[in-house]
Amino acid sequence: MPEHILKDYHNVSPILDVFKWFQYIRDFYDLEFDLMDLWNKSFVKMLKTDFSKAWLKANYPYMRVFTGLFVNRYGGMKIGERIVRFVMDIRTVKRTDYLFKSAKKFLGAFRDNGFKSIMDSRYFVGFQELPKVVPSEISGCIMGHNHRSSLRIVHVDGEKKFYANPGTWKPVVEAIDGSNGKAFEKRIELGYVIVEKEGNGFHIEARQVRKLNDVKL
Repeated sequence: MPEHILKDYHNVSPILDVFKWFQYIRDFYDLEFDLMDLWNKSFVKMLKTDFSKAWLKANYPYMRVFTGLFVNRYGGMKIGERIVRFVMDIRTVKRTDYLFKSAKKFLGAFRDNGFKSIMDSRYFVGFQELPKVVPSEISGCIMGHNHRSSLRIVHVDGEKKFYANPGTWKPVVEAIDGSNGKAFEKRIELGYVIVEKEGNGFHIEARQVRKLNDVKL
């Protein structure tokens, strides 16, 4: 199996399409072993570790009740997959964006309590002590992350502030439109944000460049 397959695995988007991608790779390279079964065994083994249990308890306490569905390999993985897809669909409909919510707290949109909750040492890696930040002196917040690109206005006490996220900079492997997961393509998506000072305000522009690899014309 080509070495680039391991890299492609980490770049499949949306992540749950990796199940279809496993089948695509197996068919394309005529592999004898079942990638999905190998992944299931590794995933179940990982869920049973003490570290995974502690992490789930700390980050997703209400989702722990569903882990038994995943651990049950006799149909449980498929049920678990559907639950995760349902949750992800709901998050999409609600435009849930935890980075945007964190930025709003940082900019003062949730008053003092929201600001105090985000000023936690867990979010300031590399700092010996928390930086001195005054929300009223901040005009905007830019976050870089393997995440969807975004440029939005944040209203704080009648003042307009901004939140920007250039999105991912890594290659993306995704199903070709209309293929129903039977064919995948690679593309590179480069996003960036330009902020320019204009008088007493700012001009903010978000741009995105998309490039397709190995396209046959």
